[in-house]
Formats: sequence, C-alpha cells, structure tokens
Amino acid sequence: ALHQAVGNSQEAATQLLLDRGADPNLAGSNGCTPLMAAATLDSLPLLRMLIEAKAELNAVDSEVGWTAFHGACTEGSAECAEALVRAGCDTSLREKLNGKTARDMDQDNGTTAVLERLVALEQHRSSPAEEEQSKVGAKEFMSSALMGAVVYGQEAAAKLRSRRPCPPELVLR
Repeated sequence: ALHQAVGNSQEAATQLLLDRGADPNLAGSNGCTPLMAAATLDSLPLLRMLIEAKAELNAVDSEVGWTAFHGACTEGSAECAEALVRAGCDTSLREKLNGKTARDMDQDNGTTAVLERLVALEQHRSSPAEEEQSKVGAKEFMSSALMGAVVYGQEAAAKLRSRRPCPPELVLR
C-alpha cells in the first residue's frame, strides 16, 4: 500500500500509512523501495516523509543496483538529491550495469541542475571534518564533471564547469 501511495504521489495517504506503522524500507518485487520511488518521481515532500520515517538511505535495488540517490540524479531532481545528501546518503555507491555513481549518470544525461546543487552543497559545509571531506569529494567531482562534459561532448555542461573558478584548495595537483 505504501508503494502505491508513493507511486501515485499521495502525500496524505503516505503519511497516514507511515503513522500507522508501514515499513518505509519494504522493497517491492523489483527491489525498489518507497524512497527510491519518491526520488525518481522528484517528490521532495514524499522523500522527506520517508527520510523522517527512517527509510534506509543507501538501500540498493536488486535489479540494477540503484539507490534513491541514483534515481534523483538520473531524473535531474536537484532538490531530492540535496535532501538525500544532507540526510547522509553515500554518494559513492555504484550501480551494477556500468559501475557508475549517481553523479556519473547525471553527467551522462547532460543535466547541470543536480551537479550545480551538489557542488554548492559541498562548498558550504561547516565543520572541520565535513570541510575536509568536502574538499576531497569536490576535487574528484569537479575534475570528473568537467572531464565527463568534455568527453561526452556536452558543451553547455563543460562551459558551466570551466567558467566557474575552482577554489585553489580544490585544484587537483
């Protein structure tokens, strides 16, 4: 029932089911969890409900190895991708078919909204531990985002990456 409520973007029904104890981590026959469905549907309100209900952020579907973060990035859902990152999802997980991360898949799609949001998010972390982690992740991400745009002939994404100055501490050496 929870899958159906999320799949039909029914916020009230989803909240009611969660309030009555529906398991937010119960995967469907295809291995997809309600959180994956909400991310793929670009439904931030549903995604937040499920995160609040303790949905497993890094659950992997059994068919292709996608997570909710893969779904958000593939669909160009910057808000859902950001909410998942802020909640603590692992952005380094790779899908089964081609071994790509969600960021790789977003880059392949030629979208920039998710890429821009994730770079901005990583640049605004505040604690020293988060700052250091952000620098390492941003170095890899900025490099791969620009290289991917160039390799895949995505001129708009390449221009976006190259015209934004990269802070000196993030420059790959």
